[in-house]
Amino acid sequence: MTVNIGIVGAGWAGQQHAKTLASLPDAAVVAAADPDASRAKDLADKYDARVYSNVAEMLAAESDLHAVIVATEATVRLEPIQAACDRKLAVFCEKPPALDLASALKVRDVIERAGILNAVGFQSRWSPSAHRMRELITGRRPLFAQITVAWPVFGWVKDGIAPQRLYTKSGCGGPMIEQGIHYQDVLRYITSDEPVHVHAMAELGRTEPIDGRDCEDTTVVLARHESGMFSTHVQNWSRPETLHRIQVVGDAFDLTWPISEGEKVVGRLDGQEVDERFEADPYVEEIRGFIAAVAQNDQTIIRSTYADACRTFAVCEAATRAVRTGVPQNVERV
Repeated sequence: MTVNIGIVGAGWAGQQHAKTLASLPDAAVVAAADPDASRAKDLADKYDARVYSNVAEMLAAESDLHAVIVATEATVRLEPIQAACDRKLAVFCEKPPALDLASALKVRDVIERAGILNAVGFQSRWSPSAHRMRELITGRRPLFAQITVAWPVFGWVKDGIAPQRLYTKSGCGGPMIEQGIHYQDVLRYITSDEPVHVHAMAELGRTEPIDGRDCEDTTVVLARHESGMFSTHVQNWSRPETLHRIQVVGDAFDLTWPISEGEKVVGRLDGQEVDERFEADPYVEEIRGFIAAVAQNDQTIIRSTYADACRTFAVCEAATRAVRTGVPQNVERV
């Protein structure tokens, strides 16, 4: 079976997903919808797909679609997902699921009422390193975890590589919701330990431009989890070079995924050295998994449903509230 895909949103994310789909023998990009005609045509021309100005037009004309990939900005989720639900099409939604939790929950409810197969683009769950850490600590009690993330995000915006909306919380939700959400999500996946209470602080920094920018240079989050584990998360958007790592420590283990160094897990487990390396592209694997789930009509293949993504979103929104208010926040149960 060839799974026919329509892509909604022909920007960077839509282009990347189209490229991945084109590499898979059991998938085909047959349609692209975007109000920016040149972007939609550019994507469609590359993959011999039909082009549309909006999702309603695409779904009305394309009778053989099996699924849609929603790669719009996070403020535009409900309309395309509602349209896909009305057609009972499977949906892959880019992260974050929305820019505020209330909007995300509205979309979650639409999906659940429709009963469609669904996924969210948290590709780190498809990393073999994350999956191996999850296997190694299953059944063990973690004591603490550390997430360290540094990106030259503001430099990318200044150079025109990334959009101006990353300067403002109204445009992207802020560093934790736009990007930190990936790391909170994969920590939930690795540990199966839900954050219940968070505190956070942030520093605007001196990165240009200051006027009009309210997305912070550095954010620090401290979370208490259900098991009693504590985690810290440093999210920086101004370091010229990337630095990403996740460390999880328990009584008899100390495991690290040095993400910026590639796919590997290092550390110690029960007194033995761990040094395991892997070959895989999580961006490809998440789409491969989605296509397999659609072909087999099997939601269990998916590692991140929209409903579960809302639980990760609730953690990041609580951290964002803590930054704004200076007061620790409970994570809303959703």
